[in-house]
Amino acid sequence: MPGHILIVDDLLLGRMLLRAKLAVTCHASIVAGTGQQALEMAQQDPPGVIVVSSHLPDMEGAEFCRQLRALPVAAHVPLIMLCATPSPEQRIEALGAGADDVIGKPVAESYLLSRIRALLRHNASEQVLVDLTAPILSQTLSVAAAECNRPRRVALVSTSAVAANSRTALIQGLAPTLYDRHLGLSDLLGDTSGPQESDVLLLAPEILEKYGPHVIADLRARFVTSHLPIVVMLDSESGFSAASLLDLGAEDIWPLPLDPEEARLRLAAIIHRKRRQTVIRSAIGAALDQASRDPLTGLFNRRHAMSRLVELITRQDDAPAEGFAILLLDMDNFKNVNDSFGHVAGDDVLIEAARRMRDTLGPRDHLARFGGEEFLLILPGADIDQARILAERLRHQIEGAPFALPLQGAALHVTASIGVAVYDPEQTTAQTSMLERIRTLVDSADQAMRLSKSRGRNCVSVTTRAFA
Repeated sequence: MPGHILIVDDLLLGRMLLRAKLAVTCHASIVAGTGQQALEMAQQDPPGVIVVSSHLPDMEGAEFCRQLRALPVAAHVPLIMLCATPSPEQRIEALGAGADDVIGKPVAESYLLSRIRALLRHNASEQVLVDLTAPILSQTLSVAAAECNRPRRVALVSTSAVAANSRTALIQGLAPTLYDRHLGLSDLLGDTSGPQESDVLLLAPEILEKYGPHVIADLRARFVTSHLPIVVMLDSESGFSAASLLDLGAEDIWPLPLDPEEARLRLAAIIHRKRRQTVIRSAIGAALDQASRDPLTGLFNRRHAMSRLVELITRQDDAPAEGFAILLLDMDNFKNVNDSFGHVAGDDVLIEAARRMRDTLGPRDHLARFGGEEFLLILPGADIDQARILAERLRHQIEGAPFALPLQGAALHVTASIGVAVYDPEQTTAQTSMLERIRTLVDSADQAMRLSKSRGRNCVSVTTRAFA
């Protein structure tokens, strides 16, 4: 039950009071009276957040945290521990065992609810990503390990990038080893590389004093900082509500002075969550890229090429500025390669041809395996002369050196026939459908390529067909 809150408390009254408070804000909750019962419930159906008492009939709260984190299905469920006047040692033990926060009793209701909302937001967004990547997430474990093991990058943000202007580092007792750089607020609100290189932003207390709490919402709204966890360091005399800062988008609130070891543990948990989401997003990107690629050559596939043509033609319709050209390239006598040396040799030829062509192209060009031994090249902004020149260059690249066949101990002289067509938006009419335009364009390149075949192969032909 991802949206539910699991309340774990040995006192019936404590469970009922917290459940009633959550019900007022329309949060669904379930309860457990022992640690073992809660672990079984979490394993069977992981909740969105767990709120656990530091003392349970069958185990201490820290031990519950350790056992929960050992359950694969519940290892990343956010967890808040409630503890009566927790000592620094108790807080450090709980955070070290895997708790996301330790809140003292009696509980400040507004802060607890804001903390639960913040953790629910994080858990919900992560769960969406996990659901999308479940089939491929196991393939990215090595990437995840590399991402999680690299040195952390934490930025202390003050009103100026000069360290001496922030009283937080030494005066308030925060160990300087917890962060590795200083940034001024202007670096964050501007489009610079500083924020993008950080894992966490630590906001010095003078930031809120000078600019107010809504600076958190401003950072959340900026592209370069929207994905970065924001930790707010708060003076006890500041007068700002920790609950409201969480609701504005802060990841965590650190009352000052702060114990350095507690800060280290909190940072480690925040960075772990952030990097886990980064790995999951990378998995989604890899899956999307894989869906658009030909598995043999690594080039784009036919589906991607067609969507790219749609994109270019649509752009011409919206703001005609430049046409584009396409090249259709077919490997000559490719059937003979398969028949004489086998399909593995044919695959080797296609892979090497793709490499030679890819090395010849510019950053804007799109090369796709169109089917079998045919390749489609899209050249944005190219005219007929530029397309012809590039086609000749590709032809020379392919025939320039023999294609080695290591398994067969042979080398082949391979050539290609190429057809060129140009899309001119001025030669089309609004009545012509998108599909018809693409079919006409590709057919024109195909006719030109067939002309190259009829002329003896290993040559380039250009279409003279006009668009309707």
